[in-house]
Amino acid sequence: LRFDEDVKNIVDDIIFQGFSFNEDRIDRYFKQAFVTRFLDREINRQTVEAFGTQVLFFTITHEDTIYTVFGDELYKYLENHVDFNSDEIGNMISEDTSDRDMTGHNTTDNRELTSSLPQSQINLNVDNDMLDYGDDNTISKNKNDSTNNESTKTNGTQDTTGNTKSLTKTYLLENLEKIYSMRERLINDYDKKCFLQIW
Repeated sequence: LRFDEDVKNIVDDIIFQGFSFNEDRIDRYFKQAFVTRFLDREINRQTVEAFGTQVLFFTITHEDTIYTVFGDELYKYLENHVDFNSDEIGNMISEDTSDRDMTGHNTTDNRELTSSLPQSQINLNVDNDMLDYGDDNTISKNKNDSTNNESTKTNGTQDTTGNTKSLTKTYLLENLEKIYSMRERLINDYDKKCFLQIW
């Protein structure tokens, strides 16, 4: 049987009830395989219209599988095709402000009075810088005042844009066997649902 335009129109109108796949290649290839496989089989409905409705229902419910095993996605499975696409868009704005005031006062006051003479009066007032009546009078006073003012302001803006694409293909023969077994299972399901099982 040659699957020309006349045969395709009859198959489209009667068996598939006017249904067609979005891709012409899948539509023609799948319907040609269907007709070739079931050319000499007897339908399991009393009318061709009821048979066509059953075929249409089964086709619509298994449309994704048909696209996968008869369409262009088939090659993605055969090649173990992995697509990776990543877009990165980022915008980072940061502002950091810090003010720091440090004020410090440090006063050190050392006094030492040594007396070896017997005196009845010794001035040991800590607020008085003069110490009387001693043999040795040592006074040291240190005062340290410090003030630090520090102000820091930082503004930053960073825009990033990136795009990464990669394609990996690995050819696996075992995937081809799996695709053919999926096709065979799909055709066998059509056989069970739409055609008589008595020979």
